Amino acid sequence: LSTSSSDHGGDGEWRRWLVILVGALVTGGLLFLALVVAIDPYSSGHFTPFTSVDITTFNRLYVNAGRVRDPRFDAAIFGTSTSILIDPAPISQLTGHRFVLLSIEGAYPSEHHYLIDRFDRLHRDKPAILVVVLDDLWCMPKLVNTGPIIPRWLYEGLLPDYLQKILSHEAAKASLLRVMIRLGIADEAQRPDGYAGLAWIENPMRKQAMLALSRRTDDTSPDAPFPALDDLGHHLRTVASNTVVLLVFAPVYRK
Repeated sequence: LSTSSSDHGGDGEWRRWLVILVGALVTGGLLFLALVVAIDPYSSGHFTPFTSVDITTFNRLYVNAGRVRDPRFDAAIFGTSTSILIDPAPISQLTGHRFVLLSIEGAYPSEHHYLIDRFDRLHRDKPAILVVVLDDLWCMPKLVNTGPIIPRWLYEGLLPDYLQKILSHEAAKASLLRVMIRLGIADEAQRPDGYAGLAWIENPMRKQAMLALSRRTDDTSPDAPFPALDDLGHHLRTVASNTVVLLVFAPVYRK
């Protein structure tokens, strides 16, 4: 059997259209990636002409990449959910320093170490205040670390990791909101200083879980080691000499 020349011509046309389609998709994807990188949806400060910090999402793990470097702040609060309801605004008014809340719910001490170190390195040009809100996680006899939850690729801005991971549906929405914020037609998703009010604790399931807690009748022996606190002590010796450090043990609800 022989194949007609018209069949060969048809195959060639399909291959040409397939090459054009794939080329258009690849080109469009690269242009979209370049656009998202240039907009810098989470205000990380990497690979972008923008120097300002805009809050474009409720995800603290992402927007804290901008907050931790924001030059408007010279003081920071670190901690878990025990500190998430601290409002930085009145503290700023009373002290004359601009406080930012960098707390992250459920984060282990290693994550706070990372944020403390990054804030210290980015604000060493002026006197700063670090407030570390301690809780039970700092007083365990063994170090507990379930692995990093803070996206280091976003904070450190290593180009290969950054380009590989920055594209997402959330980044696309955040990019659009940032453009709208820059144009003056939209407001930021949260307050720049990190305070979000009581919204998270008003969840009925969370309230019920808190009310069901029982008072603890035992605790870690005072003679036990506290490696997380020891590490914190070593770490704080490395911060800038003009930095003031405050350690606060916040009360925890017990029925």
